[in-house]
Amino acid sequence: MKKHKTRYIILGIILLLVIFVIFRACGRASTASYTTETAATRDVTSYYSFTGNIAAKNAQQLVSGGTYQITKIYVNEGDNVTKGQTLYTLDITDLQNSLASAQASVQVAQDSYDNAQSPTNSQAYSQAQTALQQAQSAYQTALSNFNTAQSQYTAGSPELQQAQTALDSAKTQLDQAQANVTVASKSSSSSTGATQSALAQLNQAKAQLQSVQDQINSRTITAGIDGTVADIYAGANAPIKMGDQIMDIVDYSNLILNVKIDEYDIANIAVGNSVDVYIDSLNKDITGTVTKIANQATTNGDLSYFSTEISIPTEDDLRVGLTAEVRMIKSQNLGAVSVSMAAVQYDVDNSVYVLTGNKNNPTKQSVVVGANDGKVIAITSGLSDGDTVYVPKSTTSGNSGIGGGNNSGSNNSNSSGQ
Repeated sequence: MKKHKTRYIILGIILLLVIFVIFRACGRASTASYTTETAATRDVTSYYSFTGNIAAKNAQQLVSGGTYQITKIYVNEGDNVTKGQTLYTLDITDLQNSLASAQASVQVAQDSYDNAQSPTNSQAYSQAQTALQQAQSAYQTALSNFNTAQSQYTAGSPELQQAQTALDSAKTQLDQAQANVTVASKSSSSSTGATQSALAQLNQAKAQLQSVQDQINSRTITAGIDGTVADIYAGANAPIKMGDQIMDIVDYSNLILNVKIDEYDIANIAVGNSVDVYIDSLNKDITGTVTKIANQATTNGDLSYFSTEISIPTEDDLRVGLTAEVRMIKSQNLGAVSVSMAAVQYDVDNSVYVLTGNKNNPTKQSVVVGANDGKVIAITSGLSDGDTVYVPKSTTSGNSGIGGGNNSGSNNSNSSGQ
């Protein structure tokens, strides 16, 4: 009996030792599963972030519009050129016959027009008018003589008959003169029509000559902008065909940044917005300004984005094609109590909390969050500067901790553009 009692005592002691070891291990496990963090006052800013490439606002890409041969190139790569400066010329052999023919047509039309303007017809009309005036004067004289004879002589007298004959003759001459004027007038009108027709043919010939001349002028290619000859792809006396690249002119003094802004962010971006630009390859920060936003989205699969243009300052080390990150303030909490993103947890109902209290048995403290920069997040309510919070070691970037859940209810993560 005594032996059995001793055995029970020993078993009890062993059991207590086992329980003590288990609880000690659990305590250590509980302690080891959290890291400690102190809430601190910081300025926290959240940004819209987009990536784009530097480009030239003004550029001219010269491409062949047909099959030609380059006769001469007047510039070299790296040359600075001004708008209107000759860059190269194309062969005009195929237009020379057309030019000679058009010039000959103009000469023929000019001669026809000059002949149509000859004063012959107008001289005939003038002569007819002069004869009419003379006939009218002779008729008036004959009429006056007849009236005088009629008052002095009796009917049937030779003097009166002679006056009557002279009057009849003058009347006949007057009628003929009037008829001649009518004929000359019609001839003059016909001449005017011929002159107008000749003028129309002359104008048509000149227009054809100008068309050929324009084609010849188009074979002299000039710069459309002020800039630098970036690339020359063709050589003198080389044949080129439709679509062949010949030369690129780039204005490096006026640079822009082209970015694509997601349709969910575009409402928050406006022309005139100032943005921060970081060029990673140069480790350089500059300031840009939004100058243009496309009115129509470009769709790529399920993604719709708006092409946006940002003007940037001209600096010697900036190069066309460099990649840059654009950031614009989305939200900001200055002098805010903040903790790391990993310290913030989300319950199953998406309510936000941090772990405080006893490290071995932490409790949930509800908080209200503000801006975040991807590393720390502002706590606008629920914590004070210097408060201790516990971060589960299994938690990464603020994902679920005690109580599970997810962070889908948060709207404070950085935005990104393509």
